[in-house]
Amino acid sequence: MIKMSNRNISLQISAYAYSCIEEVSDRDYSGKYKTLVKKLGQLILKNGLIQTLVFFQSKEKKEHDLLIKHLAEWWLQSPLLDFNLEINYSENKKIRTKNKKVIEKIVNLDSSKYKNCAKEGIKLSIWLARLADGMVADE
Repeated sequence: MIKMSNRNISLQISAYAYSCIEEVSDRDYSGKYKTLVKKLGQLILKNGLIQTLVFFQSKEKKEHDLLIKHLAEWWLQSPLLDFNLEINYSENKKIRTKNKKVIEKIVNLDSSKYKNCAKEGIKLSIWLARLADGMVADE
């Protein structure tokens, strides 16, 4: 793997977060998504990554499902993680089924990979919250 500088990684995560917010900005639940991303980092820190993902999955709401998808897609492309998962969100299958596979993968990670996924989730949450503040209207 090519060693990337922190600046390059920061640019990469901010660009990815921008595409996520663009995806959700015109949807009817964008305000709820904005509220959710602003809480994401604290939920991961307070409750843990697995509990946060399971909580989101249990809600059965579009904004929660989309946020799990955004996290999973970042983990799949992050240069800092070795997150191998045979999931393609662009295929026409239900997002909840794919999210369930992501949660199962997280549950079975060793502790160092789990911590790295949690750290990357927190980093992504910071960028999502920043960009949602400027690009998404309040509820």
